[in-house]
Amino acid sequence: MTKALVTYTGRRGAVVEIADEVATVLRGKGHEVDLLPVHRVRDLRPYRVVVLGSAVYAGRWSTAAARFLRHNVSALSVRQVWLFACGPLRTDPDLLPTKVDMLVRSIGAADPVVFGGAARTAGDSAVPWRWHSQLAGDHLDRKRIVDWAREIARRAEDAQPPPEPPRRPQWTDEVAAVTGVVFLLASFTNLCVILLAPRQYVTIAEWAGAPEWVREVWTATAGTYPWFWMTLVAVYQLVVGAFALSGSRRLLGLAGAALFHVGLLALGLWLYAAPVLVLLLAALWSAAKPPPEKEKP
Repeated sequence: MTKALVTYTGRRGAVVEIADEVATVLRGKGHEVDLLPVHRVRDLRPYRVVVLGSAVYAGRWSTAAARFLRHNVSALSVRQVWLFACGPLRTDPDLLPTKVDMLVRSIGAADPVVFGGAARTAGDSAVPWRWHSQLAGDHLDRKRIVDWAREIARRAEDAQPPPEPPRRPQWTDEVAAVTGVVFLLASFTNLCVILLAPRQYVTIAEWAGAPEWVREVWTATAGTYPWFWMTLVAVYQLVVGAFALSGSRRLLGLAGAALFHVGLLALGLWLYAAPVLVLLLAALWSAAKPPPEKEKP
């Protein structure tokens, strides 16, 4: 048994009917199937087979379908991918736009199958009124749909588990987690000092042994208006800490922390800031470098 995803654009119409028919056939052949609209798909990792359907109007694929392909090229390229498009009337294969064709080729999927659609009422908002005389009616070839779904079911039996996505070294995750906690604590500390003793910031540049030009800039900004400038610093630390602790924005958190320590170097805090900056840059480089290419199964 293979787990498959059947996803589609839109909330009604022939595309939904075709997707439902494909899912029904796959389940009847013993496969586990999730049937979801494309905007509800969050993770492709559980699936070995992906079927995507899109409506086509005036030769254009749905924007949501093209976006789904574009955002998931890496994940789709190691899975069986089947694509279908729906009319409303034409069934010739030249309905594949150039940009979508490039995505299909980069994924390695077979050419999409194009089915006729259905414009059942004159009030169907998906079809311009001037076309209703030509397009009204049900053009779905249900036998062709079932035959295509059976082919997917047969080929799905040979679908291999996709390789595990390459993970960044664990130490970068630990550096990011510690960085996030430290920055959140620093933000809280700054907010407390701003509320209780904001004048403490006046002499920081002098205490740190900063160069003369840095002291002048500090005096004119944080030294004169500590409430405003140090609140900005606290908010910056809060955002950097939150990003560093998140999964998707961890690189931004590490980059923000590195930039903050460049500022500490300017203040003259070399003994603290220099080694931390080296560690942050090493973690940032290790987490950002592209993983080695893996062969497609």
